[in-house]
Amino acid sequence: MNQLHQSKLVFRTVQKGKKKQIVVPVANPKDLREVRPSELSAELAAMPLEKLDGIEVEFEIDRNQPTRVRKKGEPWKATASQQVSQTADKGQHPKSQPKTSQPSHSTNTAKHFFHNPYNFIPALPRDTERVKGELADHPPVGHDRYREDGISGRISVKLTVKTPLLIPDAAKMTVRPDGHKTYPVRLGPDGKPYLPPTSVKGMLRAAYEAVTNSRMGVFAGHEERLAYRRPAQTGLAMVPARIVREDNSDHIELLQGTSPIGSDGSPRRRDPKQPGDMGDPMYAAWLPRWDRNTGDVARWAIHYARTGRLPRHRERVKAWVELINRAPFCYWLVREIVPFEQSLGPKPPPSNPRGKHVPAQPSTFRKIDGYVCVTSRQLNEAEDRHNIDGHHDEKVFFREPSQPRVHVPLTRELQDQWQVLINNYQQLHADDIKRGILGPSACRHAMWSRHVFGSEAERELKVGSLCFCTLGEMFQSRN
Repeated sequence: MNQLHQSKLVFRTVQKGKKKQIVVPVANPKDLREVRPSELSAELAAMPLEKLDGIEVEFEIDRNQPTRVRKKGEPWKATASQQVSQTADKGQHPKSQPKTSQPSHSTNTAKHFFHNPYNFIPALPRDTERVKGELADHPPVGHDRYREDGISGRISVKLTVKTPLLIPDAAKMTVRPDGHKTYPVRLGPDGKPYLPPTSVKGMLRAAYEAVTNSRMGVFAGHEERLAYRRPAQTGLAMVPARIVREDNSDHIELLQGTSPIGSDGSPRRRDPKQPGDMGDPMYAAWLPRWDRNTGDVARWAIHYARTGRLPRHRERVKAWVELINRAPFCYWLVREIVPFEQSLGPKPPPSNPRGKHVPAQPSTFRKIDGYVCVTSRQLNEAEDRHNIDGHHDEKVFFREPSQPRVHVPLTRELQDQWQVLINNYQQLHADDIKRGILGPSACRHAMWSRHVFGSEAERELKVGSLCFCTLGEMFQSRN
């Protein structure tokens, strides 16, 4: 039996006296909860609402609402209609009892149960020879009540709110004379903000379906792995890489710049206890390219000195890079660049500070050999357009000789995952491109990325391809 609470009933009229209610204080005298007539005991239900005012009662709490309300010290006695409802819930006629008991999930009993419309069309039978036990296919066990042959329990959840969370109490909504509605925060019996369990139930359901490979969440093309868009803040843990040919087979070569790869895949983070420490530089060097306000190639973009041409995607280059501090991180900035077959000139002078971007002290330069990575789409020989508003730099992937050379075999599984990912990008935007929508609607100047517009060549991970990797997948493949 649930915990019993004690209080006094309160009679009131609402909607300017047009509606009568009986309410009960739950957590404190100001926390009044309406008592539904169907939750009153037989004795209380027979009395006019006005006569219930001030009567001391006991009640239970179900889903934060008072239930099974009866006079203090007296047992619960259901009304005739409540008895019919309770026996109907058990799948029985009120005047008859079943001769044999069936498990609640058996087919004979389940066919008489009410099917919630949320279930829609039941799933078709499938071969269950290889799947046994609790996770195998069988008629579902209802969640409408506790069952002796089922599993019940509690799951304690601790939530950390990182964004504003609204928990309105619709039952206590008030309306001002101008029509504006105000919703107070929904409170629990303890007077603290109350988050309905159903808010968490959906997250747990999604996790359960993922763990058990459930088919209850149906996706078109679910025979393929679903693409995953990583949060932007995980970018530091992505290691630049290039596909190379070695010993007559394709490998993934990590290009970690000048920084050791940390345990979480990212460069060493800065030590807040050490003033001026910016940690290790980001793996790839920054290649100035875009005017963040217009989306066009910026006047300060790095071109080849001899031809004035922009470096192209996958092109091998030589470059002078300068260490720049941009608290709380640092990076290598390309200052001069030439095609790999040309000679690189003398070291350029230190750059001037640009806002929060300040050259390291003392001035630090490196001469590097790497590959240009351009994520934006090249419209023609002379015109490019960036792929997101605010985008200002492309990248040069490189590895300083002092860093370990890491090669990992390129497996068929990784090739297939890459193809599924690029296919997903291209299929997602195919209709937009056909209709002449060439960029994200939320951006003013951006156009879809190179791989979205690209042909089948973008879907193939082959020698010369540039990509980003996570350590988990890389080392699982290697081992």
